[in-house]
Amino acid sequence: GQPLGWYRVVLKLLDADGQVLDRQMSGFVRIEDRIGFEPGDSPFGMCVLGNPDVELERAVAIGVKHVRMHDCGFFWRNIFPEVGGAPNWRADAIVERMSAAGLNPFPYIGQGLKPEDRRSAHNPNAVGALPAYKEFFRTLTSHYRETIPAFEVENEPYFRMNAEEYTAMLKAAYAGAKEGNPECSVVGICGDPQTHGGFVSEALGMGAVEWMDAMSIHVYANPDPPEWRLPAVLKDARATFNAAGGADKEIWLTETGYKG
Repeated sequence: GQPLGWYRVVLKLLDADGQVLDRQMSGFVRIEDRIGFEPGDSPFGMCVLGNPDVELERAVAIGVKHVRMHDCGFFWRNIFPEVGGAPNWRADAIVERMSAAGLNPFPYIGQGLKPEDRRSAHNPNAVGALPAYKEFFRTLTSHYRETIPAFEVENEPYFRMNAEEYTAMLKAAYAGAKEGNPECSVVGICGDPQTHGGFVSEALGMGAVEWMDAMSIHVYANPDPPEWRLPAVLKDARATFNAAGGADKEIWLTETGYKG
């Protein structure tokens, strides 16, 4: 949400009393250019919240087991900067640190492009290049066979495509993912089943349930706490999923929250 331009990032490590223990300042970086940095070279480092080892220790200490990851080098444009070129595994350093700490990375995988850019020459439109999208997932899950057990296909896809497009993408992703790692889990829908219930029902009606091991949902509430809304949403989502043939599959809550 920041305007484009030059920025410096100040990282402060504080103790329990708020006293500064360590302070580091990045070099200048343009917001629109930051995606081009490798994790080891980026002035943002591997964790914009501070010392990555401290953050990992905190996550483990409070009992975190799975960490849903956005971007972090998992988008199509990051792994294959050139269509048909060699893959660029820029997320490896992050995944290895997390796995060593006993955490399970759980990335959502997308094209990483805005709607108006999806049909660019740099990265093909997935719906128009489903064989390439299938191969993308096969390569991805094979590479992370030992470190990443589950993947979400896109994130809230209804903002960028219709249900027919998404179902076709999900089918291709599922087939490729299972070729790369038959043991991995493919998670689909990835959104609000009530606010965007039409999209969810349409995708499930087109057979999307067959191409995912679990359905992930997002539940937000404002100003009320999500737990006030969550039981009703889960009940509705479960009934909808069961009716579509997903009675033997899990529903995962992968985003929730509210503004205090």
